[in-house]
Amino acid sequence: MLQVVQSLEAEELNSEERKLYRPIWIRLLPRLEGKNTKTRRNIRTQRDRYSLMLNRQDEGSVITALQRAFSNATSIQDCLSPESWNVLDELQRTFGRHRYKSDPPDTECARRTRLLSESAMSLIPQFFAVAQNTMLSDDGWRFCQIGLYIERALTSANAVQSIFEALSGAGTGESRGEHATEIQLSAFLRLLGTRDAYRRVYQVRAQPQQVLEMIWQNPEVPRSVMHCLNKCRDLLEEPTMRNAPGTKPSLAAIKSFRLELEKLSFRKLLVAQPDALTDPLQELLSTTEYLHFVISDSFLSHQAEISTGSPRAAGRLNVS
Repeated sequence: MLQVVQSLEAEELNSEERKLYRPIWIRLLPRLEGKNTKTRRNIRTQRDRYSLMLNRQDEGSVITALQRAFSNATSIQDCLSPESWNVLDELQRTFGRHRYKSDPPDTECARRTRLLSESAMSLIPQFFAVAQNTMLSDDGWRFCQIGLYIERALTSANAVQSIFEALSGAGTGESRGEHATEIQLSAFLRLLGTRDAYRRVYQVRAQPQQVLEMIWQNPEVPRSVMHCLNKCRDLLEEPTMRNAPGTKPSLAAIKSFRLELEKLSFRKLLVAQPDALTDPLQELLSTTEYLHFVISDSFLSHQAEISTGSPRAAGRLNVS
């Protein structure tokens, strides 16, 4: 996201486009930690973005998220191939060379943010690609892959929910101009890295119905929830996972959610309640979060059986 914003700042956006883009950026940022706070982080200035990248005191910063990932990876280093570990080590060393400063000039903020965002965007996919080609295709690696897809689905689902105001009312054109809606939806697609996919699939300007259908229902778009569900299903149906405790309820939950998405008509939803998308989208997000819990439970059940050698109930959740 920071990399996209930095690129957009260098483009010749007029004042109207900037005013419409920035609310979309901010809606996708997590709220600041704190009891009952509704204040969100900001990326309006170079210093805001620099802080979101490198401030270790911020629980939502990129460096904090990477530190948690490095800690988790270290705890299972023996399970990782040397080649994949080298990529993580390079990423850690890259961020380790940059210490957070409280009051740097804007030029330094922009330079460091751009450098680190480019490194993260390059090395994180590289880790998964190298691991895919060098690690055993065992249950542990499959769980890592499943985690990648379910987290991607959650990111997409949460992003759609976060910008519901840009989608609500856009179907009628009464609450905002069509041009403004198009700009905001285009900004949203660009931040998710799906604008090119949208243009290839629909070949029309960004519109609420098509955006919702692509993010939730299109099985070919890597960022879509349906695509991620299909990938999780395929991994759980691998021979070594198929008979594992908890796999059956996970597959049942995925099947149920897929059927729900296939039957859902966003066109009818927009016509029936164009200004009330909040509840339906929140319900879909909650179902995605629930699926995350079910799959995690499935894996933990399987690991418990491996560790103890004793049978275990197939999942703690009643999924029908």
